Amino acid sequence: MPARSSTPRRLWLAGVGLLSTAALLAGATTLSTAQAVDTAGEADSVVPGFLGGDQGLDDLDNRTGKVAPSSAARSRVDALGAEAQWNQFGTPSSLIKFRGYLATGLGSNPVKAARTFIANNRVLFRLSTTGVNNLELLNDSRMADSRGHAVLFRQAFGDLRTAQDGLITVGVVDGKVAYASSSAVGDGNRPAAASLAPVDAWKRAADSIGVATTGISNFRKDNSWTVFSVDGLSQPQRSRLVALPTPTEGVRPAYETIVHDARTSDAHGHPFAYTIFVDAVDGKIWYRTNRVNHLDAGQLAPALAPTAGAFTGRYEPPACGSMHPIQVDADIRSIYVAASAAPVPQDIILNLYDPSGTLAASSDIPVGDNPEVIQYSPGGELAVGEWNAEVCPFNPQEQGPSDYAGSFFTSEQGVSTFPFPPRWKYFLQNPPLSGSNTDTRIVGCFTRADGQTAGGTLPAGCDREEGNVAARQPWDVDGYTSVPTFTTRGNAALSSEAWLNFRGPGPFGQMPTSPQREYIYPWTDQWRDEKCAPTVFTTPQRNDIDAATTSLFANHNRMHDWSYFLGFTENNYNMQFNNFGNTAPDRQNDPELGQSQAGAIQGGFPSFTGRDNANQTTLNDGIPGITNMYLWQPLPGAFYASCTDGDYDMSVIGHEYTHAISNRMVAGPDQGLSSSLDGQARAMGESFSDLTAVEYLNEYDYVPVANENPFAVGPYVTGAREAGIRNYGMNNSPLNFSDVQGYDGSGSGSPHDDGEIWSAVNFDIRQALNRRYNGSFPAGNEALQKRCAAGILPADKCPGNRRWMQMVFDAYLLISNGNATMIDARNAALAADRMRYGGTAPGPDNQKLLWEQFARRGFGQFASTTGTDDPQPIPSFESPLQTNEATWRFRYVNENGGMVESTQTYVGDYEGRITPVFDTDPATPLDDTAKFVPGTYDFVVQAPGYGLTRFTRTFEANQDRRNRLLLLTNWASANNGATAVGDGANFRNLIDDTEATNYVSGPPGSSSDGDATTREVPGRQVTVDLAGGRHKVDVVKVSALLRSNAPDACDQGDECDPQDLSQNRFSALR
Repeated sequence: MPARSSTPRRLWLAGVGLLSTAALLAGATTLSTAQAVDTAGEADSVVPGFLGGDQGLDDLDNRTGKVAPSSAARSRVDALGAEAQWNQFGTPSSLIKFRGYLATGLGSNPVKAARTFIANNRVLFRLSTTGVNNLELLNDSRMADSRGHAVLFRQAFGDLRTAQDGLITVGVVDGKVAYASSSAVGDGNRPAAASLAPVDAWKRAADSIGVATTGISNFRKDNSWTVFSVDGLSQPQRSRLVALPTPTEGVRPAYETIVHDARTSDAHGHPFAYTIFVDAVDGKIWYRTNRVNHLDAGQLAPALAPTAGAFTGRYEPPACGSMHPIQVDADIRSIYVAASAAPVPQDIILNLYDPSGTLAASSDIPVGDNPEVIQYSPGGELAVGEWNAEVCPFNPQEQGPSDYAGSFFTSEQGVSTFPFPPRWKYFLQNPPLSGSNTDTRIVGCFTRADGQTAGGTLPAGCDREEGNVAARQPWDVDGYTSVPTFTTRGNAALSSEAWLNFRGPGPFGQMPTSPQREYIYPWTDQWRDEKCAPTVFTTPQRNDIDAATTSLFANHNRMHDWSYFLGFTENNYNMQFNNFGNTAPDRQNDPELGQSQAGAIQGGFPSFTGRDNANQTTLNDGIPGITNMYLWQPLPGAFYASCTDGDYDMSVIGHEYTHAISNRMVAGPDQGLSSSLDGQARAMGESFSDLTAVEYLNEYDYVPVANENPFAVGPYVTGAREAGIRNYGMNNSPLNFSDVQGYDGSGSGSPHDDGEIWSAVNFDIRQALNRRYNGSFPAGNEALQKRCAAGILPADKCPGNRRWMQMVFDAYLLISNGNATMIDARNAALAADRMRYGGTAPGPDNQKLLWEQFARRGFGQFASTTGTDDPQPIPSFESPLQTNEATWRFRYVNENGGMVESTQTYVGDYEGRITPVFDTDPATPLDDTAKFVPGTYDFVVQAPGYGLTRFTRTFEANQDRRNRLLLLTNWASANNGATAVGDGANFRNLIDDTEATNYVSGPPGSSSDGDATTREVPGRQVTVDLAGGRHKVDVVKVSALLRSNAPDACDQGDECDPQDLSQNRFSALR
């Protein structure tokens, strides 16, 4: 929001020799503004808009209390030689053995192995034998190109399924258990009978957030949901009975209700959607999750194809696998079949036989370990009867036995019936950063389903082959009928204009159409050329809306296809109309709905709620995801972007799409990452999105375009070429685990700032893996990188960056707790690496390398946190796999040689609200010694009367030193007797030696509207009377760190202290 009071300052003065570095605001490019768009909801979570801003109501969990793990459970962890993180139910949110496996010899069936492990260790999950037997298998997720499985179970109580928590995931490879995570709640109890009706529970939920509940009608049942209409609300409302575990009050019968309106605005000027759990007996509000746009998937489903299905099998060379029947009825003109050997890639031959047993088609892509694809359409109707698919080893004499999997569908349309190939003109990354309207788009063509691996020449006018087996069909083909839609709708994505609604398809719903399937439209850069003029929407160019929608559609399909090869498949809850028989029917009909130029008209002047942002709505598997791409423009006092369109910035598109990936793959198909807006789980969601977006661009060598940082997110839309939308580029960050919920005061209430901490350590891992594997798999080999990005090669045949990205996707599947901490995610990453390169055919051991990188950022062996919302996690810079850490003991002295007591030392650039690493204060549990894996570290030391002092140390292996450092007296410190008077309030906070407190230029109690005393900075002053008489001053240091946002303090009454108001980043000194 625009600055509402002046920036706080802190001042200290020192004598000769004091390090003169000031604590300045870092990378002032991310902002939180009233103009920034409300967040988009995810599966039990809300993804804040790209910039943050008003988020609507935060998540609420009234399930108070916490169950301590039993002594028997702790003893079991010790017996396993494992390390555990515990959730609020007293069960492990993360269980790992840093050296080796939790269990071995459990057999080749991963589901049986997982269930046996749970049974053998049921004390950890507070389960009886009956409780173990009652676990429902929710998914057996095989990791991409791997023998590893993430086996997911769900608890049920009585006749009710759990709707929040109650999950257990076991990571299994070749009968060995590498990892377990859970939100298990123990055996629990059979919930009481419900006394409230579904609609009465919904009314209580609506009342709790101030929504009117009159005029309820049109009741119907939709599976377990009771669905109805409510006057004044545009969407169907829902309520269903579920089991809701609580830590201390048993398992409650509760109604999971959805209160949703995509049209009417809430108190903040935004549409809303909340999932609220209401006690089915007494009506208590137990839990609330902020979600957005819970769409009705049933409205989107077209007619089924005549035949679709999947098959699995095994061949034993020299023999082929079994015949897999494909029923062909009358009027069928084409058959599509795809198959691949798994989990270990093998070169195969795929055959298709007609009802007489004659070989009709065969596929063997001559490139090695690749999926095989047959698209058979010889012309005319096919013979009615049972056709068969067959999978054979390519080289029976040299290949061993292998499992395989495939899918098929038939169509009444012949392949050659329609114009071919389809073409899309789109930006690979973004338009020129210089502001030039030079058209740098390429034309992508889908010529064949195996196009990424097939040889040959592209047709004239085509710049890139888009065909690949993850898409199966051209992007504009209906997944059920195999007929082109001739517009921006296909199996994986549906993109349209949303000018009048920045939370859903606009009433215009313009979608480019092309009977020739040539989605090539003019791009004039009208929005920039006409300087954000609101009249552009009624011109013949229509603000290039067709080009924008096409570019968004193409890049959503690119993200679908790229992520598919990393593991975001139908089985792992991806987004498609048709899942081709790979899942139950209720898990499909959920493509990505892309809204181009969202809110361009409605969200313009005067609210600007449809500007300078982007968001993603990700609901349960089986419900479409929605992403909104906004226009960007400079907003005085808020954000100074150029006139750009987010539909053309692939780093933004990839960021938002990855919210769908991470929220679908973490914690099963329903929950996703959830925490408070400042919590670690949501922060990691932002980080995963940043990391994945830039990895996609770098793997394809699409960045840099000019001189921008190739690892920045949003350099085009923001105009900030080094850090993009963030405080720091992930490749140039000072952040570590101790900075959580502290370093960025103006980012409080938004997860983006803490997400940068997770990005920093992950980028370090990426680069370390590149260095390790550069000899055999050079990161600079562009051709190799592109083959890996296209899914042609498995991760272990790729450069280190692809291995890291695969590890991130594998780790998603191992996290069963939506309220995960960064320590949980660290452990999942370590386990994912061990599962991919361990088992019966061990590969390279990356564990030491991973630990070293985690430790350098404070995620070391003894790092700890009390939960995802912990504001003061404890960092550690030690590795369990190294014994060469440096041991340092710091002593601080003043100018007279006396010892300085009560010091606190921090790693990194920040002090205020940060967790110290060691201190000399006898009143705290910290001591004055710490260990560090070798490397170079920056430090800040704070002491009353001495202000802040910064220094850098390089630690060599096995160093054991005591270090003395001079701290010079701060004569401008209140702790030394200095005083301050002048304009404003909280003067002592200006001179109290710490950035954790704030002076403000306006008096406490001023209204948020204020007058000149709160809004105007020029002419206001403070005079500091230095302590101890007259001094010669050589160094003056002033902190420009913005104060921490405390929005709740201003919601409790008519007045609030200006120091509780958030500050715009542009109000900082710079």
